[in-house]
Amino acid sequence: MRFDQMVFNRIEAKMAARESIRLTRPSPLLVTLLYFLLTSMLLTFIGMLFYNPVSDAMGLFQYGYAPQEIVPYILQKHSSELLIYGVAQVVFWLYRSLMSFGYTSYALRMARNEQPSFRNLFDGFLRPGRALGTAFLTELFTVLWTLLYSLPVIVLTVVAVLVNPVLITSMYGLLMAVAVVSAVVAALRYSLTYYFLLDAPDCTILQAIRLSKETMRGRKSQLFMVFLSFFGWAILSSVLGYMIAWVFSLGVVVNVLFFWIMPYMQGTIANFYDWATGANQPSGSPAGPEYDYRANDGPRPF
Repeated sequence: MRFDQMVFNRIEAKMAARESIRLTRPSPLLVTLLYFLLTSMLLTFIGMLFYNPVSDAMGLFQYGYAPQEIVPYILQKHSSELLIYGVAQVVFWLYRSLMSFGYTSYALRMARNEQPSFRNLFDGFLRPGRALGTAFLTELFTVLWTLLYSLPVIVLTVVAVLVNPVLITSMYGLLMAVAVVSAVVAALRYSLTYYFLLDAPDCTILQAIRLSKETMRGRKSQLFMVFLSFFGWAILSSVLGYMIAWVFSLGVVVNVLFFWIMPYMQGTIANFYDWATGANQPSGSPAGPEYDYRANDGPRPF
């Protein structure tokens, strides 16, 4: 299957991702299940062992306590637990970032039909500095760009509230809308950074970020449409999860289609990356089910 170099064909890319899922062994659904158990489930279980100030605050709020009463109470009564909670959240973020890098590596290899295995989920641990440094900088840049884009609305909100406090509700809604849109645009800008690091082991983090920015220039809307095309599947998965939880009286809601949607979406994004950088691929065309990336005529992933 070949992709048009000028226009990204989302339908063909998704078909290629489904074909890669079908051809890959062990099944990407099983690999995704393991990824889910080692991330969401494991972190949820471990998180239950620590004091959670957020749930505590929500419980006190439901009992009628005011926020100005809740915050001092938690700071005074649970100072040591707050420190442990903060350290745990940092450790969780480090672990989650390494695993996310590993799943990206797995999905890229799957899309290129390299027959990746379970061990590729741990590729982030091979060079943790690169994986963690990339996660930190991309998230930092995303936040900074979001604040920059939102700054004019923040100023307008402050001015409007000073002039007429009644306007705070409408201005708050506008501020949130601008912040969300800005965050999405910034996230799309850096969305291909991991892929450049995987394809070029000698590439520095800042170089990969710059390459992602340059590659995504004029292509953000196309990748956004890829994410949007999976929105219906996500809704269906959630609805089915709630129905199953209700029928069987389960206390936990599981997105039952997650194990198929995740490799499907990540494989499509990997095909988008290969399309966007198609001119630099060894064969001169994007990867796909008919592209043998295992040939010795070019670079290999991470």
